[in-house]
Amino acid sequence: MLSEEEKEKIRQEIREDLEQREQRDAEEIKRRAMERAGGGETVEPIDEQQLAEAEIQRLKQEEEDRFYRENPNYVQYVDRYGQKRWIHRKLFEEKRRKSLERSRAKRQARWSEIRKYSLYVGAVVAVLAAIWIYRITRPSPVLIVRCNVPNASIFIDNLLSRHVTDATIRKISPGKHKIAVYKAGYDTKFVRVDIGKTDSTFIEVELDSLPPTDLAIRSGHAGDIADLKPVEVPRRKTIPTTTPRTRKSASSAREFASVFITSNEPDATIYLDGDPIAAEINSVIENVEIGAHTFEVRKSGYRSDPSYSLVHLRKPGELVSLSFELVRDIPTSLTIKTEPVSGEIFLDGRSLTRGMYQEEVPIGEYKVSFGEVPGYHTPASKDIFITEIHPTMEVIGIYIPNIYIEASLGDDGQLIRRSCQDVTVGYYLVDQGAVESFEYGPTIEKIKSQGMYYWELGYAFSRRNPPGSDFIEMRFELPPHFDDNERVVLELHGYGSRDNYLFHLSEVNDIAIDINNKEVFPHIQPSSILGNGQPIGVDSWPILMHLQEGGNSVRIRTTEENHCYYYLRRIIIRST
Repeated sequence: MLSEEEKEKIRQEIREDLEQREQRDAEEIKRRAMERAGGGETVEPIDEQQLAEAEIQRLKQEEEDRFYRENPNYVQYVDRYGQKRWIHRKLFEEKRRKSLERSRAKRQARWSEIRKYSLYVGAVVAVLAAIWIYRITRPSPVLIVRCNVPNASIFIDNLLSRHVTDATIRKISPGKHKIAVYKAGYDTKFVRVDIGKTDSTFIEVELDSLPPTDLAIRSGHAGDIADLKPVEVPRRKTIPTTTPRTRKSASSAREFASVFITSNEPDATIYLDGDPIAAEINSVIENVEIGAHTFEVRKSGYRSDPSYSLVHLRKPGELVSLSFELVRDIPTSLTIKTEPVSGEIFLDGRSLTRGMYQEEVPIGEYKVSFGEVPGYHTPASKDIFITEIHPTMEVIGIYIPNIYIEASLGDDGQLIRRSCQDVTVGYYLVDQGAVESFEYGPTIEKIKSQGMYYWELGYAFSRRNPPGSDFIEMRFELPPHFDDNERVVLELHGYGSRDNYLFHLSEVNDIAIDINNKEVFPHIQPSSILGNGQPIGVDSWPILMHLQEGGNSVRIRTTEENHCYYYLRRIIIRST
């Protein structure tokens, strides 16, 4: 315990320190008045040694309160943390004036943002209206079919249309279509077209007449059936591929329909429900039982497009038209693989394997897609074409890794790391660079108004000039293909503050960001300033161009120009 003489001596020292502080405040007021008048000198900050013993601190507080209560030049106020502080009356008035000016500037900025947002919404509405007007007024695609034979039937995508040559077809969707032109007594012709969204597409077809000896066994579409001898299919039991209907009694009469089949290869064989039948191409097949049936057209050395047709015959006496194109079959090869991970491979929606697929496939159009792999972006699906000119195809699905790296403080102030190797703290000197140190680096402080912990970044040494700057550095690894991401951003979740360094009155927030030991963002003012009830601020920057495969580091530090503490809670690097 301290004796009364020691206590009185301490009180005297404290009283002398407070009198010196009053003198410094008066000099500061005089200096600011001179600066506003165009002159004056800058007063160098003086560091004050903190007393360590609790009893000395209590005595200091008592003497300080007594001194200021007796001095009419000082007033007491409550700061943002709910603590009572003493300040010179003129400095307090100037601080309040600055606060009002900042509030006014914030209100003006807020109204400016509202006006910008209103203009943006108006522009979006105008663009949407223009798009709607364009869509309802733009011209629709047109397909024009000309043929040397009039009144020939036109098939669109293997289905008989209501049009006959010559025809102008207006209600047709943009994209790729297969057009077939048929008339009894002529060879069927197939044409593939790619119709634009607004263009007129013109095709001209020339049909070749069949030899007279073949006419006796050819038949036409519905209008020619009466003049031709139909082919009768032997009556047999068929198994429908759809849900069976209610079974009729044995005494009920059996019902039949007809099917008309065309193809570009007249000597091909027709298969009904997997069995060959004695029917010719371009003929009407009668006496097909009501129900579901499959039809195929086969020829050695050729493949059929479509490979088969499933027909549902529902009405007695109805006529269904089918069209098949036979294409000469040639050796093909399709290779699909995924990198850098083994992903699931789909072909036309059917799962094949994982990682690598290589098979011979028929000529045609296919859709290649890929399955999800945790931690990676799924490659986009691709439409591919295996043709006689290009019978081989290789498709590589690149899985782009999702980037998410985080260093943050938990509810109890503990360090939380996600996908980062290490988090270090220390101080930064212009002449020495970054030095790791837990003694002189940033401290972990709890913001009472929020009940959360933050890294408090300020200066490192109180007695050094320059005093150095606190920093936090996060080290992490990036996998191959990380740079295929469209965007990788760095996010800092925290606040600037008006909590000045000791003996610094200017309220300057200034931080810097180094990536891989290179300064990339030299002077940054945080977008949010700490205040009661204010949500945590988030500042972000694109950093993809500064990263590399393998080891990386990101360092956040205050600068020599910073005079207020910066509070940081979370560091995040992620892909968007």
